[in-house]
Amino acid sequence: MADYSYKELSRKFSKLIAKAWLADDSEAKKIDEILLEGKSKKIKKLLKKYDIPVLDDCEYVVDRKSFEISVFVDEKTQIAYVRLPYPPKPQGVEDIQLNEWVNDDDPNTTEPTELFLPRVCFCCC
Repeated sequence: MADYSYKELSRKFSKLIAKAWLADDSEAKKIDEILLEGKSKKIKKLLKKYDIPVLDDCEYVVDRKSFEISVFVDEKTQIAYVRLPYPPKPQGVEDIQLNEWVNDDDPNTTEPTELFLPRVCFCCC
């Protein structure tokens, strides 16, 4: 697996969210189901499929209210977690906008140009 900058990782995960928001896409439905189900093993497998590196020693959880990827440790269990954002699709976002972002292959475009498309950042706390 390649090494990626935070911007590239944010770009990849943002595109995964945008793909999950597509209305009539069978792969989008699978992504949506996995993220909403929230099972760490399935999430890791999904991320690997989309060439997004995973931390094998961490559990993965989904946060429907966030736009940040973060890492935290449960003080009681000492288990490390990666919190992934998966906000609901905003009203008014069209599939044509989502597809443009999902299919954008320009490596210099690190975030979507359309307002209300997913922008994801990393933070460690």
